[in-house]
Amino acid sequence: MLLPINAMSAGSVSLLFSASSAPQSAAPLSPAGALLGEVGGGFDSALRTGNAIGTIIEIAARMSSDDTAAKAADALQIFGAKGMYTRKDADDGSVTETFTGSASQIATMNFYDAEGTYTKHKDAEGNVRETFTGIAAGYNDADWQQFWLETMESALERGVDPASLDDTLSFATALKNGAVEKYDMATMGVTSSMEAYSDRFGTGAIFKVEGMDAFLEKYTETRDGVMYDKASGKQATWGVSGSKYSYFVW
Repeated sequence: MLLPINAMSAGSVSLLFSASSAPQSAAPLSPAGALLGEVGGGFDSALRTGNAIGTIIEIAARMSSDDTAAKAADALQIFGAKGMYTRKDADDGSVTETFTGSASQIATMNFYDAEGTYTKHKDAEGNVRETFTGIAAGYNDADWQQFWLETMESALERGVDPASLDDTLSFATALKNGAVEKYDMATMGVTSSMEAYSDRFGTGAIFKVEGMDAFLEKYTETRDGVMYDKASGKQATWGVSGSKYSYFVW
């Protein structure tokens, strides 16, 4: 059974307890997601208007507290930044700031361990639109056990599909006891990415994932509707937060 749990502004968190199906490769997970193409077109057009003056600053490392690039990243609430920062001021009064690289956190979009391109566009009226294209999680990896435990407990409080109840309880108990092993599915043949946005109209994202069918076939087996890890025979599941896929065994 697929257990969807709304937990992010730009998507959702999901958990699969049965290998009966794999996720669709790309699907909007927010009612506002339909705006992505429509508004995105206008946004792209806005970037092309006016004579833009660009300033590119290399963020190679945090050398000092007065480092210009570090201040630019901090102003965007991008922390642990390493990559390229660009600012363009257009004749129409709009300002576009872009960061491409890796970051431990993009605070305004609630993303962690991010790698990709973040853009903040502010038009002449002061309206802000943020976009992110790449890979990121909706939680700090150092807190993954607490994150998934709270997610499971919240789901149990709201009520889950009876077919998933035993699995959800088992996973929550294992998390509470520190008995869950977590693996990054990006190292196991699964590739994923997302296009996320946030603006005055709402938030949303489109996700793309490849390699799930091969992953499930290689690493898991299902008996009596329950997923198990082939190698160890232990119970297993996979979860996704943002565009980060994790495999859990307990």
